[in-house]
Amino acid sequence: MKEKSKFIIFGQGRSGSNLLRNLLNTHPDIYCDVEILSKQKLSTEKWVKRYLKQKFPGYYLEYKNFRYKENIYGMKLFYHHLTNHEKVLNQLINHHWKIIHIYRKNTLKQAVSWMIAKMDGTWINRDGKKTTNEKIYRIDPAELLRIVENRLKKMEQELQLMEKFENIKIVYEEDLYFSSEWQRTMARVFEYLNTYPVEVKSNTLKTDSRTDAERIENFGEIMDYLNQNGYDYLVKQYEELNKIYS
Repeated sequence: MKEKSKFIIFGQGRSGSNLLRNLLNTHPDIYCDVEILSKQKLSTEKWVKRYLKQKFPGYYLEYKNFRYKENIYGMKLFYHHLTNHEKVLNQLINHHWKIIHIYRKNTLKQAVSWMIAKMDGTWINRDGKKTTNEKIYRIDPAELLRIVENRLKKMEQELQLMEKFENIKIVYEEDLYFSSEWQRTMARVFEYLNTYPVEVKSNTLKTDSRTDAERIENFGEIMDYLNQNGYDYLVKQYEELNKIYS
């Protein structure tokens, strides 16, 4: 019997993983699961099952793969879901799992997106309708900086980890931001997963189409704070990427 193909979407939140999952599930032979090892998912489990998932995540993913009938099964597995990253990834690779590494160049915008999603409680726009959100947010610059620093640290570790394993890279800004790039991107992913190409589509849209300056009351204060605390390079990167991807 031919072994099923298996994969994980590996990266950090607010990197376009929901959109990528939606595009993958366009394919009739693929099912991409959610974050089955997230804290939110684990909190709903009885302690024995929660312990087994945390202690033996690789074996649990094998179990989940066995349960699904699709020829290709995968799920979202984020960096912060694991503590023993290299051990678990080694185990998955040894059992022929493939890694789709997704990441976002604009770390500052990624952090802002995460903070607003947490405040608003809206992580994904599933209905395919353009948002009319008029809520104005106020963000604590010091808290944002703490999140940015944490993401930069994890991204450095994540990139170093990915150098040790074969993977296909998906960059949000280059591969997913524009819908005109979806077909090209997914053709590359489907080839990596050893399956045939199909026409892809998604009803996943941005949760808020406004610019950060439009939706954040103290946006100027935030930029000044980052500049004053040695992150002027990050502000410059943010501004340059926004000129291209806006």
